[in-house]
Amino acid sequence: MLPMWQLLGCLCFSDVFITFAEVSSTVTLYICYVIVLQIFARTEVVQVTKMDASNLAMVMAPNCLRCMSEDPRVIFENARKEMAFIRTLIQSLDTSFMEGVY
Repeated sequence: MLPMWQLLGCLCFSDVFITFAEVSSTVTLYICYVIVLQIFARTEVVQVTKMDASNLAMVMAPNCLRCMSEDPRVIFENARKEMAFIRTLIQSLDTSFMEGVY
């Protein structure tokens, strides 16, 4: 969501709609990314690949979330939180509203 000062500072409404379109497409892309991970986390796929939601999160979290710190301790601590977040998305995010889109 854009801050109000940013919305009011736009020169025209088309700028606002372009900005919303960019945000919307980014969100849609990440939801599709999670849908793919949810497909790979299905029991029948896990039996073949041995990659459950935890393993998928460990591999994919660095591609989705990136810590901006230069301190290795902070990066290491955040890595566990990032993996937990991605694992929670894989296991719990309701993506049923995207059925038929992908």
